[in-house]
Amino acid sequence: MIIKHADDRTGDIEALAALLERRDLTQAQRQAIQSDLWKHKAGAAGERSVAFEIDERLRDAKNYMVIHDLRVVHGEDTAQIDHLIVNRFCQVFVLETKSIKNGLRWNAQGEFETTVRFGGRFQKVGIPSPLHQNARHCRVLKRLFHDKVVDITSISTAFLQPDVRGLVVVPNHVHVDRRVPLQGAELVMKAEAIWDKILKDGEVGFLRFLGGTVSAASLEAFARALAARHTPLERDLLRRYGLTPVPQEAARGDAQARPQEQGMARPTTSQTAPTSCDSCGVGIPTRVVAYCQAHAARFAGKTLCRTCQGKAATP
Repeated sequence: MIIKHADDRTGDIEALAALLERRDLTQAQRQAIQSDLWKHKAGAAGERSVAFEIDERLRDAKNYMVIHDLRVVHGEDTAQIDHLIVNRFCQVFVLETKSIKNGLRWNAQGEFETTVRFGGRFQKVGIPSPLHQNARHCRVLKRLFHDKVVDITSISTAFLQPDVRGLVVVPNHVHVDRRVPLQGAELVMKAEAIWDKILKDGEVGFLRFLGGTVSAASLEAFARALAARHTPLERDLLRRYGLTPVPQEAARGDAQARPQEQGMARPTTSQTAPTSCDSCGVGIPTRVVAYCQAHAARFAGKTLCRTCQGKAATP
């Protein structure tokens, strides 16, 4: 059963694309935004690919609960989990997705790397260990259960407690180079292998099952309580890249003059951008403000929420 689908990333992608239209960006700012935009697009595509494999198997299953895109905060710790699956043995599978176009490999020291194309040439680049990343997410979940922040009374017995297990998953088209032996490498797999891994661990879980039972209703209640802890991340994009808001009048004039002034930089300003919709008054995230500023001519210079954008867009 699907308890939670992934959050819509369209707004983040649109906001980053809109920032790239600003002509006051330094080269470093532009490169940082372009890099984040690529990561957002690649990450979203990879997560959709893995989610498809999971949903195809477990959409109608009553003994498996699925949560996509779960961000939980416990004290000073945060876990950003791409996919989470809970089975009737109360095994909690935490899936870290890596969408890496040119393959994934590691060395004997456990350092991960891939290949990227830069300046017309391919070169190796190091990436954070997905095994370590996911282990950190698992530790946060374990503390969450240990401190009973999530209600586990419906499934908890003297012999049966949530058993958190981490997996690193790549889309089926990604090549995984396994020539170098590495402890934990068996936890790195393609999306098509997830089901076999869960079934195999479920056989071990049967021994746990002897210590207690988990009904479908209790399992669903537990999963929904966990999904309710989801805390979406609000990004201040302007602050992240060291940018200042563009005033509405300047943004409108800039959009209208763009064909004649292509390539000319416009100075930044310290004027504060509005944080509520000019039409309905609802609060607006920074990414939506940035999008309106970049398309000022389309919206007649107004800062609008996504709903009002569709109603009041100016041709």
